[in-house]
Amino acid sequence: MATVHLGTCRKVKPDIVAVREERKHIVTEDAIEGTPDLVVEIVSQSTRRYDFGEKRKVYEEAGVPEIWLVDFERKEVTVIRKVGQRYRSETKSTGVIKSQVLKGFWLQVDWLWQEELPDPMECLRVVLRKS
Repeated sequence: MATVHLGTCRKVKPDIVAVREERKHIVTEDAIEGTPDLVVEIVSQSTRRYDFGEKRKVYEEAGVPEIWLVDFERKEVTVIRKVGQRYRSETKSTGVIKSQVLKGFWLQVDWLWQEELPDPMECLRVVLRKS
């Protein structure tokens, strides 16, 4: 988990964070100094209110283009995307979610809810083949 220093003077630790190649200069040895392109939060019962409330607001205020909230308890992924100056969200429990900021990256949502999770390398091969 990397510490992210957002332009709003806030520090957060997303579960997963991605920065595009052309913006890799914001990644330092100790932290990410600026707004990442994608953050993913794994929502739990104890963090639900914080992740969907204050943390989401902090990410939006910092201008994070894409936020994914993965809720294993409810078996849903909520994707929040910046569209112009506003944010729009969609929630899926099946199907495919395609990142709009990381070209070629997508996720088959059903993979997350399987009793026995699929092999991560096989999932990566599938993603790379279909990108």
